[in-house]
Amino acid sequence: MGSAPDPVALNSVRGDGGDRRVHARGSYRPPRDLAVNQTGAVAWWQRRCAGGSEIVIEDGVAPAGPSAIPSCRVKLLNRSARVRARRITLKLRCPSGCSGSVIGRTGKRTRYLRSFSFERGTHRLRLRLTPRERRGKRLRLSFEIAAGPSRTAVIRLR
Repeated sequence: MGSAPDPVALNSVRGDGGDRRVHARGSYRPPRDLAVNQTGAVAWWQRRCAGGSEIVIEDGVAPAGPSAIPSCRVKLLNRSARVRARRITLKLRCPSGCSGSVIGRTGKRTRYLRSFSFERGTHRLRLRLTPRERRGKRLRLSFEIAAGPSRTAVIRLR
């Protein structure tokens, strides 16, 4: 796991250098490409947690503060899983949606298990295990999140 990227902020300033405003700030999902029209509406695009990008528009009324663009907050809901038909099923929840990949570690071996992408809510993620992984009592998983920090978890296999 690496350190968090530096936050990026989108600012606007009047032509005379006054009225400096910070419109949006984010790190794992940084805001990009500020556009302003004559009425003062401001728009930028940012990465969506579930993949792709989205355009955000402020109506031009001065907000109370900059819009914070949160990083993905995926959460693994189970700490144990039953092996059925060489697979385990995990439950993941994210309030914004999420995309990334799962990497399994048993002993000194590391193996890519699968990628995932889902919208907000709770979702099931099925992982196929090797015979060596199935024989173990625990499986260390690393969730490499596209729009947030990596997470690790140890799953007890039953």
